[in-house]
Amino acid sequence: MRRIFAAMLLVLATATVYSHPQESPDSVAQQVTAEKPQKQPLSLKFMFRGDWEGHVNPEGSEKDFESAFVAKQVMVMFGGNLTKDLSFFFRHRFNKTSLSADFLEATDMVWLKYRINDRWSVSAGKDMLYIGGCEWDANPIDVYDYSYSVDNFQAFFEFGATVHYTTKDGRHNLAFQVANSPFSSRTYRFENLYSYNLYWNGRFGNFNTFYSTNLIETRQGKYINLVALGNKFTTRHVTFYVDLAHRYNPGHALLTDFSVISRATFHLTPKLDVFVKGGYDQNKAQDANTPDDEILDKSIRPGMQRAFYGAGLEYYPVKNVRLHAYWHSNDNASDRHTVGAGLKWMFNALGKY
Repeated sequence: MRRIFAAMLLVLATATVYSHPQESPDSVAQQVTAEKPQKQPLSLKFMFRGDWEGHVNPEGSEKDFESAFVAKQVMVMFGGNLTKDLSFFFRHRFNKTSLSADFLEATDMVWLKYRINDRWSVSAGKDMLYIGGCEWDANPIDVYDYSYSVDNFQAFFEFGATVHYTTKDGRHNLAFQVANSPFSSRTYRFENLYSYNLYWNGRFGNFNTFYSTNLIETRQGKYINLVALGNKFTTRHVTFYVDLAHRYNPGHALLTDFSVISRATFHLTPKLDVFVKGGYDQNKAQDANTPDDEILDKSIRPGMQRAFYGAGLEYYPVKNVRLHAYWHSNDNASDRHTVGAGLKWMFNALGKY
């Protein structure tokens, strides 16, 4: 209970900030709309992030400290309009490995979308799973440390089909997606495991919603029933988000399996941001000794309780270049402290997507 209370205090304490005008432009919320055709027919973008990272290991480890220069993310994005109503998008990450059974494992998105009219569109292909939450929505190149509830999903991106709807005023975007389950085998796909995702992105001035309800199959006939509520508040100088995720199954008490995630960023100058992030993951819905084939929630193992926290800064010396430094850890005594510093750069070869 103390850790739950501490996590909630962190959420409230950071309720003043997050986001920079130069944030990466390919989040799920920006892909969900039944948008009108863009003026630029084709676009090509490259993005890279490289860091020096060090790990302060817990007492008793073979090495007290270990470090290296590492390429965190290398991605290419290609998209645009094939016709007035037909668009496509492709994003590939070179830092991910492809499996022999799924040679598109390193390709995050490759989809085709048909715009029926200004309100409705349909898309098919590989896309991000439409799950609510600001952390889930963020481009991976901008995330320094994921919560367990997000990081333990076997896949963020899956093949499927989606129906999109945008309200007349353009402020509300809805999507219903049927896709492969992220818990299906990475080496053998034909398991009849699916996820059913209903997603809402709403804009109310300085407040945005990233909400979803999801039915995600973990094994034949067994599901994670997920409600994910991402809440983002933005003003001229500060933005902040808080994500609430509740996972439940029939017969389990409410609020035994949930996550709270918050990030806040202070925009100290037009070029300098300072951020803090923290949260809490818990699964008390089942006993910690539950056999693997009986576990219902595979994103947070039964018995898990974890508070996590971190901070950092981001500096933009010129357009499309970011220098950053960060630290993150958690309250698990067996885990390490991570520190790092690096850079991210973007290059638009064709237009802007």
